[in-house]
Amino acid sequence: MKHVFALMLSLVLGVAGTAAGQNWCPFRPAGDVHAFRLAATDTVLTLRLDSAGVQGPDSLYFFNRIMRRTMTRAWYKSRNNQFGVRLRYQATQQMYQLEWNAEAGQPAASVPLPVRLKTGSSLTIGSGPTAVTVQATSRTVRMLEGTADSVLTLTLSTGAVYEISKNFGLLTAPGPGGRSLTLARRPGPAGQSYYNPLTLLTLQPGDELGFETRPIMSSGIDCYHEWILRRVVSRQQTADSLVYVFQQQTTRMQSNAPSCYPVPSTVTSPVQRVRLAASLRTGRWGGSGTLLSNNLVPRRAELLAYEYAMLPNQLLMGFPVLAPSAVSPPAGIGCTGASLLQQQALYWESGDNSFHPGLDSRAWGQALNAGLGLTAQYETTLTYYQRTSNGSSITCGSRTAFSALLPNRNAVATALKLYPNPAAAEAVLELSEASAAGTQVTLLDVTGRTRLTQQVPARATRLVIPLTDLAAGLYVVRIKQPGHAPVLLRLQH
Repeated sequence: MKHVFALMLSLVLGVAGTAAGQNWCPFRPAGDVHAFRLAATDTVLTLRLDSAGVQGPDSLYFFNRIMRRTMTRAWYKSRNNQFGVRLRYQATQQMYQLEWNAEAGQPAASVPLPVRLKTGSSLTIGSGPTAVTVQATSRTVRMLEGTADSVLTLTLSTGAVYEISKNFGLLTAPGPGGRSLTLARRPGPAGQSYYNPLTLLTLQPGDELGFETRPIMSSGIDCYHEWILRRVVSRQQTADSLVYVFQQQTTRMQSNAPSCYPVPSTVTSPVQRVRLAASLRTGRWGGSGTLLSNNLVPRRAELLAYEYAMLPNQLLMGFPVLAPSAVSPPAGIGCTGASLLQQQALYWESGDNSFHPGLDSRAWGQALNAGLGLTAQYETTLTYYQRTSNGSSITCGSRTAFSALLPNRNAVATALKLYPNPAAAEAVLELSEASAAGTQVTLLDVTGRTRLTQQVPARATRLVIPLTDLAAGLYVVRIKQPGHAPVLLRLQH
């Protein structure tokens, strides 16, 4: 058998031919993420076909590999995903099969899905005690996400029921342990699914995020306490990426408790400029500047449910998505809210080839929330934010602990005045002191795009900002004075 990975999936489809049965494929063989909700819960299992091959006349599509937990709470690598190890397409019979590999406590198995079977007809696969009869119970038309689509219902002699949509793929099916799984959303690329950076981070210029770090010490004593404040400088979206630029400043209080530092001290970093970017196709994040040394970059946030990535000295695993339902949204927890995505580090145990979460300083994990992005990573937790949502300012937590970091908004308000606000035709910016040569004022829209740039005349204390040619909405006025960090003020037009 020859395995051909993601870039070759389309070629494998060509080998399989363009039979009408391909229109009823239970899973899209192009790396798209399929998401299934467990009955009566907000838990969503995500999976995809991430490699392919051929075996004789059959086309084989392999599910991404995952971790499984045993009754002892240890984790093991498994080739079987929620619906088996692979999807087989038999072109001669125009039939799909879900196939499972034999694993501890689970024999090898196969589920036939004859998608071209006529309504009311049945088909028996195999013989003897392992024979399975499949009946095409019905073919109906349903509205799926506003689109009319044909739906086939197959009932197996085992009692299992599978529903397959012509365009959406598998809709309902029994999962592991007989639990019913239902399609949660339209299949699509990871970057357009629950892992979409545009929904995970929705900050605007001027928004702030405050993080606190408390070290995990085996002694139980905090040798230091750290505060990190970020402020959005700009947001840029292209056809395939999302890029944020932040101002960031950190202060650390170090203790002289036993086994800590020789003398107590407080260390504050200079104001730094950092960059955070994400792919809108894969959902993967990266950073530059001090983000790499200070962490706080979402690390493999695109991992699907129980999918894993091997890293030096550890394995990183994703958890199922916690997607709030419209009926029972989960309650928020402080400023972090209910986590949409979570990842955890696991460590290998050589004795039984299992993996376990780390303890104390090795207990690495992270969480992301819709809108706020990263809310927890290892020893660091989001404890304060001030952000704009639907034109309104929302604050959670207290800025007091971060008052020495970045220009304080209250101090800025006394040094600069922007009025009227809201403004119609123009706004006036007043400076409490005569401006220095080189002072520049930039008007940004909510996407971070520059709409107007003005140089403030030397020793001026007043500047008129014209707004007549701009659409109504929220804007950010950015004032950059030589030798000072930029100051951001919100302006409603």
